[in-house]
Amino acid sequence: MRRCWETMRCGRQPGGSNVARQGECPVSRLEAGVCWLSAGPHAPPELRCSRVTQGGDCHACPYYHEFHHELALHMTPAEVEIIAQSWVELCT
Repeated sequence: MRRCWETMRCGRQPGGSNVARQGECPVSRLEAGVCWLSAGPHAPPELRCSRVTQGGDCHACPYYHEFHHELALHMTPAEVEIIAQSWVELCT
């Protein structure tokens, strides 16, 4: 599975082109890289994804959709629904 910065090209990963200007993304150090759980709208302002701080929504993010599509390829529809519902509850 790709990491969010590989899809979004934000440059905030360790050693990225925008780290000096915007700081390193807090999600970049997490093993799972599920940004909507740790840097989404519910996160403290200093930990939020730059997309969220600019008024964006995780559910409209290309990486969010890419991740869920990849996950769905390896799960049953019932498992996908359970996971999706728990994430929606965490993110809202």
